[in-house]
Amino acid sequence: MKVLGWHILIALFLGIILQRSRYCIVRAFREPFMTGEATAPVAIIISMLVALMGFTVIKYFGVGNAGEIAVRTIELKSVYANFWLRALIGGIIFGIGMTIAGGCAVGTLWRAGEGHVKLWFSAIGFAIMAPVSKGFIVPLVAKLIPESLAKQVFLPDSLGYTGAVVLVLFILLIWYIFVKWNEKTGKFSAL
Repeated sequence: MKVLGWHILIALFLGIILQRSRYCIVRAFREPFMTGEATAPVAIIISMLVALMGFTVIKYFGVGNAGEIAVRTIELKSVYANFWLRALIGGIIFGIGMTIAGGCAVGTLWRAGEGHVKLWFSAIGFAIMAPVSKGFIVPLVAKLIPESLAKQVFLPDSLGYTGAVVLVLFILLIWYIFVKWNEKTGKFSAL
């Protein structure tokens, strides 16, 4: 019961921070092209840098290592065997949905908490469709993908941990340069 209390307390603080900061991932992708604003993308870039550095330090110092097999199991826990077309289709569906809803999952939750009725329905849609998708849609699509294309791709296996970190840092730098340049010039902004 004590652990549950800590989870609730941490979730409460996280919710307050997300709501007060108006943190929304879809906003980070939408605003450079709508208004040219770079505040949201820079916030996401910074949060990704903090996470990247944190995970890199944990990996480098071997925090929580319980043996070679256990570490490999933990590393691949969130690495899914996704064929690129499946990820592309899912991304397009999610992108259309979050654009219509007006926010990503995080933004939907804090806006629903503020009383936005449209986002109440979006949150209900999330709650209904997540298990339906996981139980029926994903397995159906997974059966259509040839076995040779359904394999786990773990970036550090291909590039090493240093190469993976450098690649992610390079992508974040390019994104940062683009959004700051677009903020000044407005070349890719609708407004």
